[in-house]
Amino acid sequence: MASTSKKKVSSSSDSHIHDDIAFSILSKLPIKSLKRFTCAKKSWSRLFQNPNFMNMFRTNFLISKHDDDSETRLLVKEHLPKFAIQQSLSILSGERFENRVNLEWPLSLHNANANANDPPIFILGSASVNGTLCLYQGLRTVLWNPSTSEFKIIPHSLFNFPPYGFGYDCVMNDFKVIRKLRYPREYEGKLYEPFWEIYSLKSDSWRKLDGFDDMPVSYTGIMSMVNLNGFCHWFTGRHDNDIVSFDFSKETFVATTLPSSDVKYRSYRFNLVELNESLSVIYNYDRTPDFHIWVLGEVGVKESWTKLFVVGPYNCSIVCPISVGNKNRIFFREEDSELGWFDLSTQRVEVIGVNGASFCSHIVIYKENLLPFPRNE
Repeated sequence: MASTSKKKVSSSSDSHIHDDIAFSILSKLPIKSLKRFTCAKKSWSRLFQNPNFMNMFRTNFLISKHDDDSETRLLVKEHLPKFAIQQSLSILSGERFENRVNLEWPLSLHNANANANDPPIFILGSASVNGTLCLYQGLRTVLWNPSTSEFKIIPHSLFNFPPYGFGYDCVMNDFKVIRKLRYPREYEGKLYEPFWEIYSLKSDSWRKLDGFDDMPVSYTGIMSMVNLNGFCHWFTGRHDNDIVSFDFSKETFVATTLPSSDVKYRSYRFNLVELNESLSVIYNYDRTPDFHIWVLGEVGVKESWTKLFVVGPYNCSIVCPISVGNKNRIFFREEDSELGWFDLSTQRVEVIGVNGASFCSHIVIYKENLLPFPRNE
């Protein structure tokens, strides 16, 4: 009798969850989890082709992160008008980034505004990491927290090359920098293969990374790298591994192929960005004001890409997207060199009164951190 009762319960329609309720629950999942659930039921396998579901998913995706929106600022590096060698650094804050304060470069770097013979100062990546930036000028690399003015000059190793990646190891509470070295031709009478090495702030030393000599460096430049969740990501321009990611805790590389053949760097302008703590690709075709946004669910898994947004066109001369900031704003550069943003939530375009000439401007998303650098105990 008991078994009959159980059978009735299990076959009852009361145990069935209607698709509308299921879709509402599924629309709140991260992309990685959602991709896995699509194979659970036939009706779920077509979720990404369902317009109603995708509208729910996009809405939940945009409102899922609210952490420290008010603390997000923009760092803008500019070459001063009429003097191509001179550089300035400003921090923009406020709801419309209307507050502007000029910053001084750390004392460890030569003042790029003072001497025309000084090499330019570069900021590695498109965002700060725990309030810290990685700068380099010529052969000197510096970690710098603008909020506390604390900085650390990174020592030289066997050969001094520019850094290629910068990030935070949350397991060891340590900032790390990676770079790829190439020996001078026929060094010590031999030909050597290039290799990667890693710097640890806690140990204040460099060491070789074995087994990754063939991993390529950035194709689009070191300023376009993305630091996210303990990884550093960059484009390579190679079809077999279009994106390379470095895990600063495991100290390993992971390659990811772009989502489809129609998103190749030969035809499109690319930007790799963070969007609500997800690695994303924003591109537009042949200088048109259309933004196509793909979001990656899992590093190393090509099938986890999802085309989440297609926005535009707009009646403004957008050249290319630059980065994504707080409140789902995509910052871009116009043909007249002005900076602006497109708001994914309101679908509105606004212009920031900052000149951003393409040959000399770099915009960085910055979040303040007043903690000191970690020390080796």
